[in-house]
Amino acid sequence: MPPDGIPEPGYPPRRVTAEPIGSCPVCRNRFRGKRHCPRCGADLARLMWLAVRAWQRRGENSGNSE
Repeated sequence: MPPDGIPEPGYPPRRVTAEPIGSCPVCRNRFRGKRHCPRCGADLARLMWLAVRAWQRRGENSGNSE
């Protein structure tokens, strides 16, 4: 892409797809409440911890909207 930010002709714009929430980032299998993904074996403990912590913080912030 040129410095002015305008895409060059002939190149389609890139699309960034969001991964489903609550799924393994490796194989996109849904969380099953287990530390390791049953499909690919990826360690999901840290990712699940981050999801829970984000949910808790959203709850903390929703009470301060006076």
